[in-house]
Amino acid sequence: SSLQNMTTEALDMAMLRIRERIDKWGVAEMQIAKLGNDQIQISLPGQSDPEKVKQLIGDAGQLEFRIVALDSSIFSTIYSSTPPENPALIRLVQKGDNGDGPAGPFLESEDRNALLKYLEGKIPAPQKALTHCVKGAANTATKCSKYQTYLLDATNVAGDQLKGAWFPGSPNNQGQYYVVFDMQPEGARQMGDLTGKNIKRQMAIIIDDNVMNAPTIQSEITDTGTITYGRSGQDAKDYGKLLAITLQSGALPAPVSIGEIRVVGASLGDELIKKGTLAAVLGLALVVLFMAIYYKVSGLVADVALILNGLLILAGLAALHATLTLPGIAGFVLTLGIAVDANVLINERVREEIAAGKTARAAVDAGYDRAFWTIFDAHITMIIAGFILALTGTGPVRGFASSLLVGLVASLFTSIVVTRLITTYLVHGRNAQTVSV
Repeated sequence: SSLQNMTTEALDMAMLRIRERIDKWGVAEMQIAKLGNDQIQISLPGQSDPEKVKQLIGDAGQLEFRIVALDSSIFSTIYSSTPPENPALIRLVQKGDNGDGPAGPFLESEDRNALLKYLEGKIPAPQKALTHCVKGAANTATKCSKYQTYLLDATNVAGDQLKGAWFPGSPNNQGQYYVVFDMQPEGARQMGDLTGKNIKRQMAIIIDDNVMNAPTIQSEITDTGTITYGRSGQDAKDYGKLLAITLQSGALPAPVSIGEIRVVGASLGDELIKKGTLAAVLGLALVVLFMAIYYKVSGLVADVALILNGLLILAGLAALHATLTLPGIAGFVLTLGIAVDANVLINERVREEIAAGKTARAAVDAGYDRAFWTIFDAHITMIIAGFILALTGTGPVRGFASSLLVGLVASLFTSIVVTRLITTYLVHGRNAQTVSV
């Protein structure tokens, strides 16, 4: 039936939007799957903050710009004609403090739902009353101490004209955090018309029926603007990133509610983790031992580079906040193998040059020079493949690609730069007549 088709399309679109949001959030190896006709199951390895995940997944991301009404005395009229049952819960404020909120008169309450229910049906169309979140003393970007009402005119620009949004990551000159957005050509025309006719009036920036702030229009705005929320601390940075991702990924096609959240530990268990660690250490030890025995001092140099390569990969993944699950571990092990292969290639080249009768210094130089382009070409082709996987893949594929890319760059550095520096010192610096390879 048509209703079933619409439900299926909405579910597929919701999965796509959620996947886009989480992929932009980081390199967590997300797994997302349908459960029946109206449920989605999402697994996020390494994420331990359910509130942040709920905020990212559940927000609709609907953006709108509206002009604030010049006269908000209707709130006073409503309050006097039909006073609330609990005046302590819903209060009338005649004049604001000219800070982060409406000028007045306005209504305020700690209970947003109660405030909206009280105003239901009392605001004549086409005007609209929405709430503004006032942050608490903790100065966080996610918790509201109370809500205040804005009266908004009908003139607006819809957020579907949004082209893109991003969070710069640092505050502006006034110490306030902000998100920058771009408009589509038609949206830029509409925004220019809206702001050009309302200079010196307030324009409310509305996200999911919440007034983020209402700055005064100083000049005409067209294709680019900012959403300033003026908070500080790590919560503000996280909020800015989530806000930019939500806006850029677009609105969800239907309302989403969180059915159940489970936070579980490692699925492998302590015993399997111990066995896996033992196998990895034993395998690495055997490779190191083989290189030292077969290539002697040059093998020990390769072992140093191999260990450094592993440390660089772990450091790179930590800098990217990557979650090292099974596909990521596969990429990690693969790049260690590539690093060993590069050093084997160099050592075999040096051996060939020595067998051809060259001196130690000439053999080392010729071995590295001849092996360079072979190693470089192999790494570059794999890096290109890794970038394609990272750009087109999702979830586990991106996790594998991330560890592969970091490992390839580390392998290229350690095999070409680190080992050559050490070997050059041992041969050239000490004026050695032979090469232990």
